[in-house]
Amino acid sequence: MTQLKYFNPAIDSASMISSYDDLYLQRIKELFGVTDVWVSYSWGFADETEKIDKDFTLSKLVNFKKNGMKTHAYVQGPNVVYEDFKDKKDWFAKDLKGKLVSYHRGRKVVCLNNPEYKKYVSERITEMCSHDFDGIFMDNIQMGQLGVPGTFPNKSIFFGCNCMVCNELFLKKTGQSIAIAFKSKAGREKYLQFRLKSTLSFIKVVSDIVHKQGKEFGTNSYDPKFNTQHVYGTDVKKLEKYQDYILFENHSLPNRKRTRHNQYIQRFIETYKLSKPVFVVSYKKGIGFDSSYTQQELDLVFSEAEHSNFAVCLKGSEFVTKKIWHNLMPEKYRKPSIIQHDWITRRRNILHRIKVLIQFKLLSPITPYHLTKNFFELYMERKLARKALGWLQVMILK
Repeated sequence: MTQLKYFNPAIDSASMISSYDDLYLQRIKELFGVTDVWVSYSWGFADETEKIDKDFTLSKLVNFKKNGMKTHAYVQGPNVVYEDFKDKKDWFAKDLKGKLVSYHRGRKVVCLNNPEYKKYVSERITEMCSHDFDGIFMDNIQMGQLGVPGTFPNKSIFFGCNCMVCNELFLKKTGQSIAIAFKSKAGREKYLQFRLKSTLSFIKVVSDIVHKQGKEFGTNSYDPKFNTQHVYGTDVKKLEKYQDYILFENHSLPNRKRTRHNQYIQRFIETYKLSKPVFVVSYKKGIGFDSSYTQQELDLVFSEAEHSNFAVCLKGSEFVTKKIWHNLMPEKYRKPSIIQHDWITRRRNILHRIKVLIQFKLLSPITPYHLTKNFFELYMERKLARKALGWLQVMILK
């Protein structure tokens, strides 16, 4: 997966493999109090491609059990490796011009409404439940093309899916095609609701299978600082009824300058009265950009959780040091120290608030669809573009 998505980077394979060993798991439990581990199982490749990795993961489950850690099997959400599934032409989500939607290099987004894809997912989840996992975790839930973070739904920036299946369902419900609906504010609002119901219907199918087998189920709810209904096609409060926990992934690993922290997550939990356990996994800049975290950074993120209603989900892999990808190295750390509550609860400073205002509110009206679409394609599929434009990802998601 890493080789495909990130243009064949140099990987410390020994570091990756050792993370499943008994001694490694003993150490991270001693250091960080690990209770749950999300382990890779299915990455959106064809079965024959993934078999060797699946067999490896299954062979290591005994080590997690031995150390009292619940294992959640990771399955990629609605995107697949195009070369492995290019014969499934009807599966794929379409943009407003009928083109495929890129997820990452070599990967395309599939439509949550497609009945054949839903059948495929149901079979895959059923197979995963037959193994000795404690839960199933589905990553990267999105319905079609992402909305642009920080912008308002408008006719120039398409979001969602315009495939034949979606158009037939939407036409039956509203009497309009998706393209026509996008031309008016009222039409876009109808489509927002249609897209959300499509996502929830898909999640319910998976949730029912997992819960029928007596296992826990959760998904990645991304970053709630954005309008999740517009950007991803989800609603965290409505998702909660189908899940056993909520997991947020963001770029807010706290620092002492107070320009990054997770207290908005705490306010989100309180505002929406979330009752299920909440996990937060935070990056500094993102996958492929972060080197190993410092002891101080771990102290800060554990301190946040100590004084909040969420738990740390510590990133265990995909760190990059001197261009080498590796997993978390427990030998570099001591047990996190808890810092005083007063520092943790302070909000971001005024300069950061001004930056966000300029970034999202002033620039959003000048982001037409064709520029957005071309940017996503270029960024996902071209190595030089990824290197040149990496700073923009950091700016938008921070």
